[in-house]
Amino acid sequence: MEVVMMVNMKVMVVRMEEKCEFLVEVVVVVSMEQENEYLIMVVIGVGLIAVPYTLAQVGWLSLCFLTLMAIITWYTATLIRRCMDSNASIRTYYDMLQLTFDKKGKLILSIMMYLELFLASTGFLILEGDNLHKLFPYVRVNLGPLQIGGK
Repeated sequence: MEVVMMVNMKVMVVRMEEKCEFLVEVVVVVSMEQENEYLIMVVIGVGLIAVPYTLAQVGWLSLCFLTLMAIITWYTATLIRRCMDSNASIRTYYDMLQLTFDKKGKLILSIMMYLELFLASTGFLILEGDNLHKLFPYVRVNLGPLQIGGK
């Protein structure tokens, strides 16, 4: 019996009856189109997993909100495409804002993007802290007189 696992682009083959392990190098060539396709599939997959839970929590009205957000996203992407097609020097959001609002727009976008990354990671840490107690309800850490545990 063989078990094949992908670990950091290396394939580990373990034969159970012989109790030996060996690594085989695998070179994977992926084009930019394939890489984008995989990324889109991951994002769509995560979204599809979340839809039933959202429907259970919010109800059918959430589908109207989801449709509205899809229309707004499509329209925004269309505007960005038109803007990028209008000038060959535009390659990023920063370029668009710099042509529109000079250096102030680029600075404002930089602040907003970095702030969004910081706030998203903070939100994930808060969610993780809230849910770790549900996964491990009896685990506590004692650091001298300080006791760290769930609710």
